[in-house]
Amino acid sequence: MFDALLEVDPTFQPVWDAFMDKWRDQIELPLYLALGDLARHVLGKLKSGQTSELQQIFAVVESWLADGDELVREAATIGLLEDLQNPNLHKTTSPDQLKQWLGPLSAIQWTEVERFWSGRSPRPDGPLPPASPPLPLIIRVERFDRSRGAGLFKRAKKFPAARQFARNLPMRREIRNIRRI
Repeated sequence: MFDALLEVDPTFQPVWDAFMDKWRDQIELPLYLALGDLARHVLGKLKSGQTSELQQIFAVVESWLADGDELVREAATIGLLEDLQNPNLHKTTSPDQLKQWLGPLSAIQWTEVERFWSGRSPRPDGPLPPASPPLPLIIRVERFDRSRGAGLFKRAKKFPAARQFARNLPMRREIRNIRRI
């Protein structure tokens, strides 16, 4: 996932190397943390005016969204684009300054993240079409829903990503019940 990024922006290599050194003993790398590092790296370039690589960086993000599987697409959206919109990371910059480098798919996902955090409903036609079958949590929710009523499954359709769905459950007790199935 990060090889193409390191090709277009070699200045991220020291950050990536430090990440790999820290997590080398792990079976599965916590890529969301690396994407958070990438977001801070991009914002550092924006703040310092070193924006020459940003077009290429966002071209790689666009390829993650276009060609990646569901996990890569979700990581690009939640792990990177959401972090880039985080107001706590913007002291002298604004998230809107980054919009000029977004490709068509990343612009859609950017808007979806904005809509989610503002409490507005998702687009009527939904976010990007799924590249793979729905996440297992959604399938489990459908089974769970049949025994308890239609309200939860309607939410699952409204928020297809498992993370978004879990945030919108009314009670933690119901999350435990879903996991037991």
